[in-house]
Amino acid sequence: MAALYLADHLHAVAIDDDLVLLDVAADAYFCWIGAAAVIAVTNRRQVSTSAPEAEAALRGAGFIAGSQHDGPDDRSVRRLPPVLSSLDPLIDQGRFKIAAMLTTLAIARRAEKDFRRNSFAELVHWAADRPLDERRRFDPPTLALRQVAEDFAYQRLWTPFDGPCLKRSYMMLRYLRAKGHDAAWVFGVRTWPFMAHCWLQVGDVAIDDDVELLASLTPILVV
Repeated sequence: MAALYLADHLHAVAIDDDLVLLDVAADAYFCWIGAAAVIAVTNRRQVSTSAPEAEAALRGAGFIAGSQHDGPDDRSVRRLPPVLSSLDPLIDQGRFKIAAMLTTLAIARRAEKDFRRNSFAELVHWAADRPLDERRRFDPPTLALRQVAEDFAYQRLWTPFDGPCLKRSYMMLRYLRAKGHDAAWVFGVRTWPFMAHCWLQVGDVAIDDDVELLASLTPILVV
C-alpha cells in the first residue's frame, strides 16, 4: 500500500487518546476525540491508520495529500515546550529607549496592517521564509538576543498596540528580525478544556510568555 501524508497546510499532534489538527489554510483547529488510537502521524508527516473508516474520514476531509508526496519534515512533532522564561523577572527592570521605541512603533504599525490585510496562512508563510540561519533558533538565547527581547517587551508597554497572543508574538518576531535575531514561533494546544496559544521560543527558553502556562501545551506547529 502506498504511503499517505498529511496535506501541506495541516499539522497534527496526538494528546492522550485524541488527535488535534491545525489547518493553516483555514485558520482552524480540529480535535478528533479518540482518533489517536487508530491514526498515527510521524515527524515526516506520514499517516498510518489501523481502521479503514479512519483513512476514509481523513480523505473525505481533504486532509491527505495523496499517495505520492515527499512529506517535508515537521519539527513540531518532536518539539518540546519551554522549561524556562527569560522575561519573568526582567521586564520591570527595563528602561525607556528612544531608538527601541521608534522601532517598536514602526513594527507595531506594520503588524496592524498585516493583520488587516493578510490571512493566517500568509503570516505563517512570512515567518517560515526567513533569511537567517535555521539552526540559530534552536540554540540557547544569547545575552544580546535576551536584551533585544527585553527591550521590546518593555517598550511595548508604552505603545497603544496590543492584542491576542498571535499578534503580540508576531510583532515581537518582526522586532527580533529587524535587530538581526530570530526565534521559533511555536503554536501549542491542549485538550479538556481545549486551548490554542502561541509564543516565541529560543532553545528551551520562552522569550515572551509565562512558562507555567506553556508547560501545559503540546506544540503542533513550529515556524
